Amino acid sequence: MSNKMAFNLPDSFYHAIRSANVVALETNPETWQEDMSRYDISNSTYGTGGLLYGSYSAIPADYLGINTLKFYRYNRKIERALYSNPSAINNLLYRSYGNESSDFEEDTYLDMYIFQCGKKWGKKVTGVEDYGESMRLMAEAYKDAGKDKNKKERSYGDWDEAYSTDKLQEAYRRGNLDLLDTINKYNSFSAAFDEKFLYKRNEIQATSIDSIIRSGATLFVGVGAAHLPGDRGVIEMLRRMGYRLRPVKMGERASREKEQIDRIRVPVIFRTDSSEDGFYKVEIPGKFYKYGDDAALDQKQCADMANGSYYLVTRIMTNAWMWNHGPDDVHRVVDSLLYENVPGKIISKTAVTRNGYKGFDILNRTRRGDLQRYQIYITPFEIVFFKMSGNADYVKNGPEADRFFSSIRFKEYKNGNGSGPVKYSPPSGGFAVQLPHEPYIGNDGSWIYDAADKTNGVHYRVIRTDIHNFSFAGEDSFDLAMMEESFMASEFIDSQLYRRYLLHQGYPALESAYREKRSTVPHPLYYSGTTLL
Repeated sequence: MSNKMAFNLPDSFYHAIRSANVVALETNPETWQEDMSRYDISNSTYGTGGLLYGSYSAIPADYLGINTLKFYRYNRKIERALYSNPSAINNLLYRSYGNESSDFEEDTYLDMYIFQCGKKWGKKVTGVEDYGESMRLMAEAYKDAGKDKNKKERSYGDWDEAYSTDKLQEAYRRGNLDLLDTINKYNSFSAAFDEKFLYKRNEIQATSIDSIIRSGATLFVGVGAAHLPGDRGVIEMLRRMGYRLRPVKMGERASREKEQIDRIRVPVIFRTDSSEDGFYKVEIPGKFYKYGDDAALDQKQCADMANGSYYLVTRIMTNAWMWNHGPDDVHRVVDSLLYENVPGKIISKTAVTRNGYKGFDILNRTRRGDLQRYQIYITPFEIVFFKMSGNADYVKNGPEADRFFSSIRFKEYKNGNGSGPVKYSPPSGGFAVQLPHEPYIGNDGSWIYDAADKTNGVHYRVIRTDIHNFSFAGEDSFDLAMMEESFMASEFIDSQLYRRYLLHQGYPALESAYREKRSTVPHPLYYSGTTLL
C-alpha cells in the first residue's frame, strides 16, 4: 500500500537494508513487466476468474451494427491521450488511490520502496517466489475454493468490531502479528483456498530465504505480514530450520533517511525500441509493453521501476482527411485541447519538428507536484504522443528526458517507390491493391489501410472487418446494405450520389459514391466499394 501508515520506518529499517547485500521481496520487481505481459495481468480477466478458471468462448456470434464502419471526429481521442494515466503504470509504480486519499499517501507503496532502496544502494534484488508458480498456486487456490463445501462469507464486520478492518489496521500499525493472524483466520472464507494461497506459499518463501542465506549472502527480505505469524507461518518455519529470530522494535520514523534515499538516481541503460510497423523508433531504459485500458488508444509503456518513472507512447488514428483536415488543421485542434486536458499546470509549450512532422514539446506539473513532459507529433494519418513522467523533478534534473525525446525518429510516407504505385497485400492475405505507397495500418475494431497521393490530393482506404457468425447467415445484399448504412452514419457524409450492386472477382459487392459535408472544395466525393469475402 502507499498509505502513510505503512511508512513509519525507523533507522533500523534503513540500517538493515544498508547492511544486506541481497534485498528480496515476494517476487522480483525487475521482472514484473515481462511477467504481467506474459500472463496478461492488465486485462480484466485477472482477479475475475478468466485467468484463474480458464475462459469459455461460445460459437462466434458477431453482427454488423450501425457503428461497425462509422467514423467519428478525433477530438475525444486526443483528450484521452493527453490525460490518460494507464492503470498498469499506477499498479506497478505508485498504487495511488487519488482523490481524498492523495494527501495521505507516499510516492510509492512499501514493496516498491524496499526494492528502490535496494537498487539505489547497489544491492542485488531478487524474489523468494517465482511469479509463474505464484500465479499457478493462485489459480489452484480459487479452483479449490470453488469445490470447498465449507466456504463461508468473508466479512470484516463493522469498523468497531473485534475482527474488523479497522482492528486489522490497528494490529498492523502496532506490529501485533498474533492479532493480525487471528483476524485473518476469523475472516478466512475457505480453508482450501488458504492451503494453496497462503500456507504453500509460506513454505516456498521460507525455503527460498534459507537457500539465499546458505549461499553466504546477507539478506533483507520483505513479504506480506499475513505470511509471517502462526505455526505454519514463515517465522516458525525458519525457527524449525534452526534460525534464531527476534523482533526489532520500531523506533521513531527516520525522515532524514527517506529524504536522502529519495534524492538518489539509479543509472539506466537506454536501448532503441520501435513500433511493430517501424513507423517510429526511440531510446528507452528497457522495453515497451502493451497493456492498454482504452481500445481507441494504441499505447506502449515502459516503467523504470528503480527510479519510479515511466515512458509512454500513444498513437491515435485521426481519420482527419475524412473531415477535409490537413496536418495544420489537426495541429490547431491539438493546440486548442492542451489547456483542459494536460494534467495540472502547463509550464512551457514550444514548437518541435521531427522528420518533417510538426508538433509540440510540453512541460507540465501535476497537482501532486510531479513534472511530466510530452512531445506530440502530427503525421498524415495519426497523432503520436511521447510522454515521460516521474516523481517530483526527476524529469528535469537528469539526462534521461533529453535522451528519450531527442532520440525520436519517424518513417516518412512517400508517393510510390520511384517507379509508380506499389502493389500491396497484407501478410495475412485476403486482398491485393495498388496504392501510392506502403499503407499506414491502424486498427480501431476494423483493420484500416490508408495511403495518400500528395500530388493529386487523393486518399485511399481499405477497411477489413472480420465478422464471425456461424449461426446467422443473411442475404449478401442485406449485409452489404448494413455496411453501407453504417458508413453513411459517419458525420462527414452529406448525401449518397449513387449505388450499384456488382460481382467483383466472383464476390458480391456494392459500389457507392457520397458527397461530403462542410467542405471548401467544390463537390468533394467519396467512393466506396464494399465486397463480401
